Amino acid sequence: MKTFYLKAFFILLLILCNSCHRSSKDKIKTYEIKVIEINPRSTEEGYLSSHFDSIFYLPLVTSDTTVIGSVRKLEFYNDKIFITDGTASKVHIFTTNGSHILTIGKRGRGPGEFNRISEASVDTFLKRILIFDFDLRKELSFDFSGNLIAEKENQWWISEYLLLDNSKSLIRRSNSVSKDPLDKIVYKINLLINGQKAKGFFPYNESPGTTTYDLSRVFTKTCNKIYIGQLYNDTIYLYEKDTIKPELIIKYLSSGIPETILRKKNSEIGEKLWQTKTYAYGHQIIAETESEIFITFIFKNQEHYCFFSKSSGEPKIYSTLKNDIDGGVFKEPIKTNLEGYLVSVIYPYELKETCEKNYNLITGKELKKICENIKITDNPVLMFCRMKK
Repeated sequence: MKTFYLKAFFILLLILCNSCHRSSKDKIKTYEIKVIEINPRSTEEGYLSSHFDSIFYLPLVTSDTTVIGSVRKLEFYNDKIFITDGTASKVHIFTTNGSHILTIGKRGRGPGEFNRISEASVDTFLKRILIFDFDLRKELSFDFSGNLIAEKENQWWISEYLLLDNSKSLIRRSNSVSKDPLDKIVYKINLLINGQKAKGFFPYNESPGTTTYDLSRVFTKTCNKIYIGQLYNDTIYLYEKDTIKPELIIKYLSSGIPETILRKKNSEIGEKLWQTKTYAYGHQIIAETESEIFITFIFKNQEHYCFFSKSSGEPKIYSTLKNDIDGGVFKEPIKTNLEGYLVSVIYPYELKETCEKNYNLITGKELKKICENIKITDNPVLMFCRMKK
């Protein structure tokens, strides 16, 4: 097991050292706006070996001082893994061999304390961690040793924060306290320069006070591209040089959300989506290589998968993905800053269930060892799937 940890450690270091420092000839090539036609009713089963060349796992070491409730966000920087715990509203820092370093998080209203994290982000330029509190509307910064650097009030609820350089950032915000009626619209995307609003990209023509689901947008960053997606609409935009432009159109061939529903208010749309369970929505770009873009979407309340080929312009749509590389489970991946990798969080009860039901199907020796030794009270295991070039 020690050899495995060392292997994972050096693989991660290699990934992190090279992922964002490619030469110009290795950069992902730009292309004209593409229309990706998705048939959400496809029942085809996909196999990981068709799109990935390897898998490895990293168990996060459990100690008495840290038990992760749920992984809301994962970020990698140098030899550290930063995990935002959505259940406990804490930020855990691990080494890239899975050892726990420290945990940041103390509930309260005093200096350095917070109640509910709406977003946490690693500032790689100033070597700090930014934490935004939903309840108290404040922004805190800590160094990598867990020491409080500063805190200040923040009038916005920031649900996504993406650092561009040492002075610029993109934020997704809502419920701003402002006299400007347009500022009351949820899910606005703003460019900040030195912490001050410099530019607003969305909404364009939405009416003041409208809070419809099609305003819900999310960021995805590869090392050379920043996408802004609309979960309940069809366009994915590319941010470039302080401007945005349409980059991809997601066209569902059937079962897309009708415009008559999208025009309704937030609560009405949510009720329709959960009652009917027949609409396709929630598409997100999760990872990208020079040849493929990996997209997830929701249909009938289940995660579905799309691999879009840049060369052929054709998508491959799967209702499920089977792990035929080592016979283990495949969990829905979460967005990270690792280029060309899918990273999934597998909780101990899921591994125990896999071990009990499908142990004979597991071919990976390391995965078998993890299944045999993991306890239900342990921290999750990270699963890394490397996309083919």
